[in-house]
Amino acid sequence: MDLQSHRVHPVVACASAVAAAVKDVADVDPAFMATGDKKQALLGLARVAAQLEELRLRVLGSADDVAADEGARDAAAWLAHHARLDRFATRRDARLAAALEVRCRVVSAGLREGGVNRDQAHVLVRALDALPEDLDPEVRARAEERLVAEAARFGPRQLRILGRRILEVIAPEVAEEAERRALEREEVHAAKVTSLRTRRLGDGTTEIITRVADLHAHRFFTYLEAFTSPRQSGQAVGGGTGGPTTSGWATRSWPSSRPWTRIGCRCTAGTRPR
Repeated sequence: MDLQSHRVHPVVACASAVAAAVKDVADVDPAFMATGDKKQALLGLARVAAQLEELRLRVLGSADDVAADEGARDAAAWLAHHARLDRFATRRDARLAAALEVRCRVVSAGLREGGVNRDQAHVLVRALDALPEDLDPEVRARAEERLVAEAARFGPRQLRILGRRILEVIAPEVAEEAERRALEREEVHAAKVTSLRTRRLGDGTTEIITRVADLHAHRFFTYLEAFTSPRQSGQAVGGGTGGPTTSGWATRSWPSSRPWTRIGCRCTAGTRPR
């Protein structure tokens, strides 16, 4: 008998050992644990979970042959089908696995050591991928090291904010130039996609659809809010207040956070708009 062919791979043996260890405590009731033991267990399990996740992602990132062997689209699709997982989440993990293997080795090391969890890893990879493509590799390496170090202090939400400003922290001069180029690209893109379309609806109204740069939109709504302010309504008919105005405009506004705004309707003096 060929003993070499029956040798269990270390990764398979690890999965079996973890499953056996978890099974050994399956009937243990944590309610009777001391408070200190619960703290230690929660932190320890979180660290182990991160390490297991890194191992799973490492295997997933190298499992293209598994998909080819069964005719699946990719390893993520195969795993989602056989493990009954969400396809979107599994594909997201596959992208993370590819990034950890090729571009973000420091993040991968942090995940392997348990200092970075999966949620943090997703945030860190997105932040690093958002850096300028022509960024000096040395600066990018410093950004990755700094973000991984900050993962020991901050959660995913705080890391997301820090990731957007990481260049300002480690290389302010580079950040200023990168922001200038990014604004120029946005201006060029805005000029290309700016458009104005109208469509008669057949009921006496016309639908107007426009797409403009953020700067122009902000300026437009600033002017619009000033023009439709109730303080600009003038004197009311009959000398009172609160009624229809002599200018014939009745306005109504919503908070500027809404993606749309109703200006109002034209009406004659003595009538109230619907």
